[in-house]
Amino acid sequence: MLSATSRSGSWKVDFVRVLISGAEYFVPKHALRRPASQAIISGNFYEPKTHELVKHITEKEEGEIIHAGTFFGDMLPSFAQACGDENLYCFEPVLENYVLARICVSKNNLQNVILFNAALSDTASNLRIQTGNSDGTQKGGASQLSEVGEIVPSVAIDQFNFKNLTCIQLYVEGLELTAFSAAKATISEHQPLGLVEDNNKNCGSFLKEIGYEFWNKIPGLNVWASARRKHFLGGFSI
Repeated sequence: MLSATSRSGSWKVDFVRVLISGAEYFVPKHALRRPASQAIISGNFYEPKTHELVKHITEKEEGEIIHAGTFFGDMLPSFAQACGDENLYCFEPVLENYVLARICVSKNNLQNVILFNAALSDTASNLRIQTGNSDGTQKGGASQLSEVGEIVPSVAIDQFNFKNLTCIQLYVEGLELTAFSAAKATISEHQPLGLVEDNNKNCGSFLKEIGYEFWNKIPGLNVWASARRKHFLGGFSI
C-alpha cells in the first residue's frame, strides 16, 4: 500500500506488487478487474503483439516513441528497453495511475522514460476526467475526459521538440483524433508510425489526408504507416 499525507488529510493508493522477468509492476487494487491488470497479475503482458511490434520497430531503427494512456505502467519496462538510448514519452492523466507508473519507472530504473501526469489533447489547458462509474467502482485504464471529475492538465504533441520520433502509440479513450490534430507539425517532420486504438473509428480520414496508409490491425490497435516508415513493418507477423 502506498500512502501520503497532505494538509487536507490522507491520500493513498493500494496496489499489488508483481515481479515478471526481473521487472516490477504496481497494479492498482481499484482496477484489478481491468484486462491489463489481470494479465500482469497472471504473469503475462496485456496485448503482447503490441510489445512485439514496438520491439520490431525499434530493431529497424532506434527512435523516440510516444506512449499515451500509460495506465499503471504495464508496458513501460518493455517499451523502455526497446527504445534503447532514445526517450519514451509517456502520458497518464489519472493521478493514481500516474503515481504507480512513476514508482514503476523508479523501481525499474527506467532512465529514458519521460512521464507526464497529463492528457494528450489539442491544447495546453485544464480538462476534467471521470475516473469512477455510477456504482462507485473505478474505471482504471478506461477513465474518460468528461464535463465532471478530477481536473487534469492537457498538452499537445506539437509542444514538444523531438529528435527522431518513430512511433506514436495512443490509448486515449476516443481522443485519438484530437491528439493527432495537434500533432500536424510533428507528423510532417518525423512521419512516425501510428499505433491507434481508435474505438470511435474517426482517425482514418485524417490519416489518409496526410498521406498515411492503413497497414493492418493487431489486438487493440490499428497500425498506420507513412511512406517514410512503412519499411519498419516489413517481416512482422500478425
